[in-house]
Amino acid sequence: MRYFLFLLSLLYFACTDTSTSSSPQTISFIPTPNSIAEQFPFLFAEHDTLWMTWIQEKDASSHLQLAYFESQKQAWSIPQTIQTGKDWFVNWADFPSVIKKENRLMTSFLPKNGAGTYAYNVAVLQSTDYGNLWQDPFIPHTDNTPTEHGFVSLFPFENTIGVVWLDGRNAAQEEVVAHNHDHGNEADMTLRFASIDENGEITNETLLDERVCSCCQTDAVTLGNGQSIVVYRDRSKEEIRDFSYVYYANGKWSSPKLIHQDNWTIAGCPVNGAAIDANGNKVAIAWYTMADGVPKVNLAFSDAISKGFSNPIQINTNPTIGRVDVKFINTDQVAVTNLEEIEGETYLILRIINTNGSIQTVKKITPYNESRASGFPRIAVLGNELFIAGTVVQKDQLPQLGLWNYPLQ
Repeated sequence: MRYFLFLLSLLYFACTDTSTSSSPQTISFIPTPNSIAEQFPFLFAEHDTLWMTWIQEKDASSHLQLAYFESQKQAWSIPQTIQTGKDWFVNWADFPSVIKKENRLMTSFLPKNGAGTYAYNVAVLQSTDYGNLWQDPFIPHTDNTPTEHGFVSLFPFENTIGVVWLDGRNAAQEEVVAHNHDHGNEADMTLRFASIDENGEITNETLLDERVCSCCQTDAVTLGNGQSIVVYRDRSKEEIRDFSYVYYANGKWSSPKLIHQDNWTIAGCPVNGAAIDANGNKVAIAWYTMADGVPKVNLAFSDAISKGFSNPIQINTNPTIGRVDVKFINTDQVAVTNLEEIEGETYLILRIINTNGSIQTVKKITPYNESRASGFPRIAVLGNELFIAGTVVQKDQLPQLGLWNYPLQ
């Protein structure tokens, strides 16, 4: 541990893209408490603590890891292995997340439940004492079918925690269970919700959408007025795969609503989910589309989700492969990340964007390997600092965690 504390005092790898930024702040690479063969981090920030989960592959097993970074101490906790298994579905796009609500911590993993390639459950893990002890894992869906369940989002929901996932139980009635996501041979995937209390009791299991894209991440957030919103890539009978949302208000879920009519028609899942965040009742959504063959990252805002979202603005200025994330940094600005190609090299790009649509700051965070092994970078805001987590992939080396810090003032 003393070794990690020493490393944390050495903020290095400063890189400032002055040609695209009006801000003098530099970006620093922060060593993380990791070893090798670790990837797919997720960040959750609360008060002065940054929580991070990731997956380590070691000894022919998958290990779900958890650690937290205290900004006041500038120190990481000792990493905790909260679950280990040999039969997990571990996927570059479908990775564990973590949420903290008062004394509760919740995360999930994907244990196999059958012989098919895409036969696995969502298994939820919960601690009610700040992560010291963890309850036995439990499954939030009740169908018991050897089909795909994944792409989980966790969010505060009333006095509990809400869980949203993609659910392939309809494949149980079809001949092909192990289907090909990339070429349109897909069973109908559904979007489902349940709430989980401190005792692990599962209630309110609800079908939110009966036909959605099969392998794009979901995302969800709760607003200041207690309403909740879930964003996901939809799928029409004509194979139009634009993003929709549902929201919870006055004790019930809305019907699905389109965020924007991109009209991206594609006979297969693009594996590129949207990201959502809220500040009070303001909502921001960022997403990737390739409608008309043009790759774009779009951003839209809403002040009242029942009335929909603004017309989107395109934020990328270079060819993009998406893998977006978005977070409010104050009431009038959001941070958005995605992967873009500049002069033949792929970079992780950060933009600070005003809610009126104007772009204030653009920075190259780092060159970034675009292979699947590098996963989806995630961001979090902790006080006056922005943290960006990803997987560092280099030739002939096992993957390692990467964490970058950007001061917001």
